[in-house]
Amino acid sequence: MHRQFAIDWKRGVLSAAVLLGLTGPVYAVSGVIEINQARAKAGGVTPADTPLFPVTISQPGSYRLTGNLDVTDAAARPSGRAAENTTAILVDAPFVTIDLNGFHIQGPVYCSGSPLTCSPAGVGRGIDGSKWGVTITNGSVHGMGGDGVVAWQVEKVLAGNNGGDGIRAQTAIGCMAQANGRVGIWVKTVTGCTAIANRVGGIEATTVSSSTAESNGGIGIRAKTVTGCTAIANGDRGIEATTVSSSTAGDNCASCVSGIHGIFGETVTGCQASNNGGAPQIHAAGITGQNICNGVACP
Repeated sequence: MHRQFAIDWKRGVLSAAVLLGLTGPVYAVSGVIEINQARAKAGGVTPADTPLFPVTISQPGSYRLTGNLDVTDAAARPSGRAAENTTAILVDAPFVTIDLNGFHIQGPVYCSGSPLTCSPAGVGRGIDGSKWGVTITNGSVHGMGGDGVVAWQVEKVLAGNNGGDGIRAQTAIGCMAQANGRVGIWVKTVTGCTAIANRVGGIEATTVSSSTAESNGGIGIRAKTVTGCTAIANGDRGIEATTVSSSTAGDNCASCVSGIHGIFGETVTGCQASNNGGAPQIHAAGITGQNICNGVACP
């Protein structure tokens, strides 16, 4: 049975490390430019950055959060702009690295129910960084009206309760996407990530390895190549890929009509599938390497 998830994020007290009156970039001793709620209100983080959200990064370089960013703070966003339509950080330059430094970017959206519903609807992103070479690391983004994080590479980031996709990138490493309104992780290459209880699907990618998709509303993992992954209790197929190896799919679409297989692919090697809604448990043109279906060798 598909499980219902609702995440109640703790709302912390925002801290500011600099005064609002500062007008230029604030550098740490290492030369990294610092960002926090006070800097967002003041502007001037980079030459193109005007006061209030979004913080606009217009120059390549290294940036670091020194406090949480909260777009629900009406004093930090333009007059008349709803929090769910406010982007926290807009990256308008290539080769930018943002270390979230363990802090979070927060919006007003909350997702709950089965099927998952996110409200209020909007288009604001936590980080909008689609330029070449933009890397986001080490923190969390939740409650945004649109996508949580859009970047070139995303590492060790938790994206949850966002109205759109949790993470969109070329590469995601060691990330988690939970209870987002569309796909949890939608990237080219995924390594060591987890997608849980996202509305449309868990992981959409070209290559996925060492990752888990659990209790997502649609297909758990859909990719070209899947290696060493686990798909559990998703609302549709557990894994759908051209090539699947050393992976496990169980209890996916357990109450669905036949035809929703645990693993669906062209070549499946050394995998296990059990208690999925459709038969055969593994459906592929080439089944090799002692695949196991419901505890016995697959037919």
